[in-house]
Amino acid sequence: MKVCLINPPVQMNRRLWYPIGICYVAASLLKAGFDVEIIDVIGENLSRENFKKRLSDCHADAFGIGGLIMAFNNAVDIAQMIRETYPESFIFAGNTVGSTIPEILLQNSQINAIVMGEGEITTVNLIKAVKNGRKLEDVKGIVFKNQKGGIIHTSPQPPIENLDDLPYPAWDLVPLNNYFENIGRKVYPISSVRGCPYNCIFCCKTFIGYRVRSRSPESILKELIEVKKRFDVSSFAFFDDLFIYNKKRVMKFCALKMESQVSDLEWEASARVDLINEELCKALSKSHCIELGIGFESNTQQILDFYKKGITVEQCQNAADLCREHGISLSGASFLIGAPDETYNTVKASVDFCKKNRLRYEPHFVTPYPQTALYDYALQKGLIKDELEYIRKISKIGNTNYLAVNLTDNFTDEELYALRKKSIYFPATPYKTVKFYIGEGIKILRRDGPLELINKTRRHLPQVFEVIISPIRPPKTEKYSNEWD
Repeated sequence: MKVCLINPPVQMNRRLWYPIGICYVAASLLKAGFDVEIIDVIGENLSRENFKKRLSDCHADAFGIGGLIMAFNNAVDIAQMIRETYPESFIFAGNTVGSTIPEILLQNSQINAIVMGEGEITTVNLIKAVKNGRKLEDVKGIVFKNQKGGIIHTSPQPPIENLDDLPYPAWDLVPLNNYFENIGRKVYPISSVRGCPYNCIFCCKTFIGYRVRSRSPESILKELIEVKKRFDVSSFAFFDDLFIYNKKRVMKFCALKMESQVSDLEWEASARVDLINEELCKALSKSHCIELGIGFESNTQQILDFYKKGITVEQCQNAADLCREHGISLSGASFLIGAPDETYNTVKASVDFCKKNRLRYEPHFVTPYPQTALYDYALQKGLIKDELEYIRKISKIGNTNYLAVNLTDNFTDEELYALRKKSIYFPATPYKTVKFYIGEGIKILRRDGPLELINKTRRHLPQVFEVIISPIRPPKTEKYSNEWD
């Protein structure tokens, strides 16, 4: 039996990370003995017509569509194409485009079933049942349409206990080099943690309801060594909701990395301000971690509390200070605009924080996604009146540079757009930036010596150069759309 997995179009011209989730599912299906093909619309940069040709040449028995909720419109569109091309095929979907809105997707598409949560075990069991003609009611972890059109929820699939047992993603089935070329360097995304122990009200988690599980440092390094050998990558980035959730695990990873065959690789990860401390930053910097993605979101305590971030503005400043001191970039820091109590002063506080710490301020509009507390809030307030139309809207606009729904009490849509545009801030002038880095270099020289200064200069020169030239160029306001030609 042949299975075709499809990565639908979402922000086509951005094309940053290969579809890790789909490749994990593909690897599990291959291991179970199935014939598998991946049609990567994003990675292959397929037009609608080229996709139809790839689809007609595929001749699979079952088709799986995976993606984030922003892929809803295109997932529905693709399912219709599949049904027209292969009327008797079995169509299923996974990731948040399915698991956060299973009933809505099933009722408004040609899709037969939704894989809820982790896809590796559930998808294999689902395809085995389809192949052997068994009842779908016996497959754990799915939602499906029966012959009468009714929606059936089966019992949950238990979480995968040992992530080290999973096969490596099926890299050979996607054009990995296309992603490297689009980024401009060979940075490899790697998954090591599933779940997040925190409950920010806006976060749409892939592993909803799952407790946090993680791979061992040894397993991570084994994959990186293999990737380095096969693709000669120059760096890697942890594709986790929160890599730095367990200090002991991170410290062990940093130590083992420096003794491994990939000791020279630079890397990036996600973190929280309340988890950043001196000891951790030293270990991260020593193991060549060059950037942390931190969600500061706001520099007003009242708004942080609304988001249920569980952090303080003092912790935000402390984290920024420590990262700067140890040469760890925060260029991927995240900020939000549009909380109910947002005012000109709260936005100004965030801008001032960015100016003080030389961070970019290009905030995302706060967007309620299904299965989040913020979505429930918007429903209760009557801000989302038709769920299907709202999901179609967030799928059409494609990203959070556009306003999906206005949660604020103080601004019209036009005023909020204008406030965001007016507040966008990019770091200082080239002269001030060079002066700042010279000062930091002198501190490192005095504290750690010339060898460490040379090492840090070599590692961070690309980021420094980017910061220096960024004020010279116009700000790169992202305008990616999910519209498919």
